[in-house]
Amino acid sequence: DARDIRTRMRLWRDIAATLADRGRPFALFLVSLGGNDVIGRDFARHLTDGTPADPVRWPWNRRRPAAVRQWIDLGALSATFDAVAAAHEGILDLRDGLAPGATVITHTYAAVTPSNTPYKFLNMRSGPWIWKPLTERGVPARDQQVITDWLLESFAARLQEVATRRARYVVLDTRLELPDPNAWDNEIHPLGPGFIHLADTFWAPSIEDALG
Repeated sequence: DARDIRTRMRLWRDIAATLADRGRPFALFLVSLGGNDVIGRDFARHLTDGTPADPVRWPWNRRRPAAVRQWIDLGALSATFDAVAAAHEGILDLRDGLAPGATVITHTYAAVTPSNTPYKFLNMRSGPWIWKPLTERGVPARDQQVITDWLLESFAARLQEVATRRARYVVLDTRLELPDPNAWDNEIHPLGPGFIHLADTFWAPSIEDALG
């Protein structure tokens, strides 16, 4: 989560500084950051009560479906996007200062279908993160997918905006992958074969390219 970065950055900076001092700076940073802020545990913070909010400048997606205008608080979502982007920028600043030759690789989210399927492990249970708050607000099922797709499109565009300004920052766009809900273990986490597909198709080639 973006809000966790500040508490972890000092440790990361210490590690990067130690390696740089030893002449072995990081060659690669792999970053997974922002998904929980957008469609994970913080998703509900961006919903309205069904009353369209005042128009907000939204440069990350020219498409704004009626369901988005009715149910998404663009002001709250914009603040979240800014926090996510700032967290990525902080990691890039760390890279520039202590491992300037390193590449930073991050990713968008694969295709997500809102569903009443939580994460379960032993006695732990979490979610569903999208379906539950949308259903509780009375959002029709047909609009839930529209909202989710739009959020993932906008999230990808926000990361790409950072990429236009920062060197050696790679955004793996996986939004069209794993569209079959049966490929997912729960609402936002794929099954093992899905993770393998994403790793083999996107991550492995990008890592090989970055390391030369």
